[in-house]
Amino acid sequence: MTRIPKALLLTALASAVPSALAQMAAPTTSGSIGIGGIYTSNESSLNPFKLEEYRDLRDGVTGTVDVRMDGQDWWSRLFGENIAREDQFIELKGGKYGVFKYSLYNDKIVHNLTFNAITPFSGVGSSQLTFAGNAPPSTNTATYSQAFSTPCVANQRRAYWAEARFGRAQDKGDWQFAYTRMFIEREAVMSAFNASDIRQGSNTSQHRAEILFQALPSLQLAFTGFLGRPLNLGSSNPPEDMLQRYQFDLIYKF
Repeated sequence: MTRIPKALLLTALASAVPSALAQMAAPTTSGSIGIGGIYTSNESSLNPFKLEEYRDLRDGVTGTVDVRMDGQDWWSRLFGENIAREDQFIELKGGKYGVFKYSLYNDKIVHNLTFNAITPFSGVGSSQLTFAGNAPPSTNTATYSQAFSTPCVANQRRAYWAEARFGRAQDKGDWQFAYTRMFIEREAVMSAFNASDIRQGSNTSQHRAEILFQALPSLQLAFTGFLGRPLNLGSSNPPEDMLQRYQFDLIYKF
């Protein structure tokens, strides 16, 4: 039996340990964190609410964050803007390279309908408007008695989107599975510009499931299922039946 000198063995271990630790090195972290303020002057506008219809421009403090972590196998990113404002956006996404990825975000979009509007009618906000003067109503706005504002309904502007993917669809024989959960209240987004495949642009609860199979290097089979229905928050009526929509795709890549 051949004996290995202790000095040689210790030298080999000393060179192997740093190499192993290098492969297990902590992920690198980079990014930025900011804090600032907002001041808006809109005193001369005839329709001041238009400037703030979909934005929170009130005087005050706001913040931003953008932090990235990159490792040998894993990555993640936390991004946020307009923090502590009515139009706050925060997203956390990441995953494992070549295996899966995920995305979670919270997006608030304020929707103010009007500020300090005036009308010759009484009963604004109810189901019946009443005009107490002589018909027709006067066009002299100085005689209008009631002023009202219609700010965003705070409990109808939340939206949540959670998405996760496992596997990949790149080489022949690859499988990928994905699930997305969407919860979008009535005033949360501008429905005309939201995703077009879901039940409706806003005021909806939606599920999406996807299965992808890479049959050939240039041929992919895909299945997508959409299940959703309108929200009925605060309503005594039963919710609508779940609308089911299924889609099959044959995708050729070149």
